Amino acid sequence: MEQDEIKTKLVKIFDLPQDVVFNLPVICLTGSLSLVLENHQGIHKYTTEVIKIKVKNGYIVIQGLNLKLDYLSEKKIAVIGQVKQLNFDCD
Repeated sequence: MEQDEIKTKLVKIFDLPQDVVFNLPVICLTGSLSLVLENHQGIHKYTTEVIKIKVKNGYIVIQGLNLKLDYLSEKKIAVIGQVKQLNFDCD
């Protein structure tokens, strides 16, 4: 049995949060003004119009105007500016 299969069963049996068990990205978008992303693996591209962030199994791509990092830690990123588009690019 694969490790992911075991984790999936444990999530169901113990009602555990999938984002924690599988290190999945969690995104909180406040209107089009700000975005908080948890469980990232680093910034791949950063301009005032595009921010590309590595997450498990791909990238989160934020497009907009006047984008800037408001907060950055090992696991959490906060972006402010006018968010126009949000994409998930799979590996």
